[in-house]
Amino acid sequence: MNEDGFAQTTMNEFLSRLGEASPTPGGGSAASLAGAAAAALLEMVAGVSGRRKGADEGRAQELRQAASRLREALCQRVDDDARAYQAVDEALKLPKEKEKDAQNRRAALQEALLGAAEVPLRVAEEAVEVLRVAKEIMPLRAKPLTSDISCAVRLAHACAMGALDNVDANALSIKDTTVRERLKERQSHLEREVADTADAILAELNSELSAWR
Repeated sequence: MNEDGFAQTTMNEFLSRLGEASPTPGGGSAASLAGAAAAALLEMVAGVSGRRKGADEGRAQELRQAASRLREALCQRVDDDARAYQAVDEALKLPKEKEKDAQNRRAALQEALLGAAEVPLRVAEEAVEVLRVAKEIMPLRAKPLTSDISCAVRLAHACAMGALDNVDANALSIKDTTVRERLKERQSHLEREVADTADAILAELNSELSAWR
């Protein structure tokens, strides 16, 4: 990854890098990108809906700004996740032949693993915020954009669950039981909120989208 990060590359360049035989960028970065796309869709929905006659333009603008902030944050997580895993990879390459070196390597690895777990947790938290924005946009939406909200919700759900899978992958090797319990508590809370919020929104949207069948 160059100094500018993946977020500064074109979509084709990023996907090409994602397909390379290298661990970074990986699933966490891909999940972050899905979340950013979800936020961008909601940004569009709020913008278009706010221009309709009789719309609550002020509220629509507030939600558009919230979606914009989340889009930018999740774009940054694309790079954050890759850098966090690079730290793990670098710790694994530290010398371990001597006992002192082995101790230093273990400490560096544990610190890097915690960082690599914290980043996707933040991604999942931001994905939940995207879902909350989607819920708030629902009453304001222009009906032709119903499928766009549905797509945004599904992308945000995929972002959150993919990010939480990455938490699992890193937490498996964390030795500190107190840290593991803290991660587990945050993860369980996020899983519930993601499922509850996404399911509630999709149930309403699906009843509208499937009305023609």
